[in-house]
Amino acid sequence: MRKVLTMLLLALAAGAGTGAHAQIIASSQARYQGITHVEVFANSAMPIRAGQAAQRTQLQIFRVDDVQLIEEEINVGVPASEAAAMAHLQRQEAAIRRKYQARIQQASTGMSRAIAYRLSRIPAVVINQKFVLYGITDIDAAADLFQQRQANLQGDGQ
Repeated sequence: MRKVLTMLLLALAAGAGTGAHAQIIASSQARYQGITHVEVFANSAMPIRAGQAAQRTQLQIFRVDDVQLIEEEINVGVPASEAAAMAHLQRQEAAIRRKYQARIQQASTGMSRAIAYRLSRIPAVVINQKFVLYGITDIDAAADLFQQRQANLQGDGQ
């Protein structure tokens, strides 16, 4: 009897879990409906929760302080005198380029886009290269706010 009850509970739980899982998938699809591109602008101290954004959109995260962090990393172990520092950097130039080139390009792209969007503060989430949400680092929450705004605009237009 106990074994049958346990199996019944497991079956019920599995059924509820499947329904809940289907609801989560449907909710995620609705959350990102109409969103094709998400850009996040934050500093390295701000944790970003990407949620489903990476699977549902083209997601780019820009750390606006990354150039400063790279500079600090490169300066570790550099001699104090200018001549010795120049010699050290010349010897290490190829290794520095290999290690940091992609990060520097990403950081400069982020800064250029932040300027183009005329962002006034961080964190900022830009949806579809058009809508800016400030103060949010949870991308699912930003998508929910975007969908609420879209629904309000559609409601006002009818």
